[in-house]
Amino acid sequence: MFVCKFGVFIVFVMPTLTYSWRLRRDASCEFGTYQHERNTCCLCPAGFKVSTHCTNTDKTECKQCEDGYYLNNNNNENQCRPCKICDANAKMKEIEKCSKSSNTVCGCEEGRFCDKDKDCNVCYPCDPCPNGVKEQCTETHNTVCHDAKDLTGTIAAVLVPLILIAVLAFMIFIWKKKKFCFQVRPSTDKVQTEEALPLIDLSPHLPKIADVLCWKTVKEVARRSGMTAKDIEEQEMNHPKDVREQTFGLLEAWSQRQGLDKAYRALITTLQDIGEKATADKIRNIVEASSQP
Repeated sequence: MFVCKFGVFIVFVMPTLTYSWRLRRDASCEFGTYQHERNTCCLCPAGFKVSTHCTNTDKTECKQCEDGYYLNNNNNENQCRPCKICDANAKMKEIEKCSKSSNTVCGCEEGRFCDKDKDCNVCYPCDPCPNGVKEQCTETHNTVCHDAKDLTGTIAAVLVPLILIAVLAFMIFIWKKKKFCFQVRPSTDKVQTEEALPLIDLSPHLPKIADVLCWKTVKEVARRSGMTAKDIEEQEMNHPKDVREQTFGLLEAWSQRQGLDKAYRALITTLQDIGEKATADKIRNIVEASSQP
């Protein structure tokens, strides 16, 4: 009886185990795997996107990214990412061209810097040093200047007497008018609003903000910041008949000119200035809610 059962095990069970082992070995994927409709599919390598997901009988089909697009990791993406453009208006230049498997690497023009590493979207002018340069400006660091101790002492020697004279004159004026209320109040609501707004990088929130703003409002914001009619028309030409993409493109270009951490304050205060307080409140809710820890 034992011999019979052992023979059945050898004849029927062992071949099944061996086939299963060979199947797993043969089905191993060089770039990793992912799950799709209960099937374990092979990932596509960097520079390729998934053209067709695998099935019970067919493997994953991969297709190389088109020119101007890339994917830098093994993936199961259906679309490649657009290559970054080094914006000349933001004083940036191209250091490494975009390839199928890597994004564009941008740097700053001479006399400019950006300390945001790979997240840099705009380059700032290097600070001048009237008292001498301690460390030269580089692409990633601003100029370090020498301390102006002698200059500070001279300025203090001149300013201190002037301040004392001004304070004395003010006290005499108050005494004569018998006004002793020294409470200082903010002059405008705008000052209070600017001081209350945090410094936030606006770039991750631009798609949602573009859904809130209309094209007419974004154009007005751009004009008030100094962007020319040519700059605005360029976004219209880049995305004909697509108002949403026009709005997003102009908003992104405007944000880069303002600076990473200054765009948020500038956008809110400008919207309030042009009577779009309700829109400004919506954007504050979007940005500050997403920035909560």
